[in-house]
Amino acid sequence: MNSSDTEKRILEAAMDVVSEHSISKTRMRLIAQKAGMAQSNVHYYFKTKRDLLLALLEKMQQDNRKLRHSLVDSRPDTLRDKLAGFYAQRKDLIENRPGYEHTQIDFWSQRQNDPEVGRLFAAGYTEWRDHICREIGRYLPRVEANRLNLVAAVIMSQMMGASLQCLNNPGIFDLDAYFELCLKTTLELLPEAPGAE
Repeated sequence: MNSSDTEKRILEAAMDVVSEHSISKTRMRLIAQKAGMAQSNVHYYFKTKRDLLLALLEKMQQDNRKLRHSLVDSRPDTLRDKLAGFYAQRKDLIENRPGYEHTQIDFWSQRQNDPEVGRLFAAGYTEWRDHICREIGRYLPRVEANRLNLVAAVIMSQMMGASLQCLNNPGIFDLDAYFELCLKTTLELLPEAPGAE
């Protein structure tokens, strides 16, 4: 096993442990146990718990970016379909990677105590918002930048709201109906959009 495979294994174990125990209760020994290796091996790759957690946050953002681009880029070339791709990405995370949702929210709360976590978290959200703005701008180039940013913020709030609803009410929240309503609402915020009602 090469070093990148080992690091990936450790980070996947860390995701599981943080999701199950929270960041504050995560211990390197728990991550080592989950990864099936000696704790000294984990420390070889990540000297401290903080180093490992920062690497985990960066990996989560990279994975999130890849999934988002994949689901948005593969959609038909209409504004409605591209926006639906953003909602599809959040739905995929909620349904198929619930540990991601738990861990992301835990990192969000940690950002106040750790400036580097705050910086990484803010950078990830800025990139996400900018991606939404670029997609809308491709179809509606005359929409003012301030309005684009506000609409992107609404979309992101809708998606994070879905995450919180599903974490608090697993199995009883209808994601498809929710995201369809979000998409309709978003298009109404962009009356210039083709197909907006």
